[in-house]
Amino acid sequence: HTEALAHVTELEVTDAVGLAPVRGAAVFFASVPAERRAIVTSGSVPIATARLEAAGYERPAVFVTVDDVENGKPHPEPFLTAATLLGVPPGRCLVVEDAPAGIAAARAAGCAVLALTGTTTEE
Repeated sequence: HTEALAHVTELEVTDAVGLAPVRGAAVFFASVPAERRAIVTSGSVPIATARLEAAGYERPAVFVTVDDVENGKPHPEPFLTAATLLGVPPGRCLVVEDAPAGIAAARAAGCAVLALTGTTTEE
């Protein structure tokens, strides 16, 4: 089990090379003050870090991964954790999310949600 997980992680990290950011994402990300940014991901630290670096993003101070929570998306815990670390009530947070489980988690946490299409259908 541990060896298989390590192998999958290695493949995911290697595969992140040359990853292009979503159009407009870099401008939006840069427009948010650094102390108000968070990344909440279902990925592990190595995978998420590799993807951020490949797309040209700096890792924000608030970086919540699967390793930081007991309950992952669609449970609200990941977004509640990020809001707490940011020192902001969840209702004052805007979550930009492309996955149905993440949208459900953000809504359950009481966050506003901007849902992106591209990885799933609009529905």
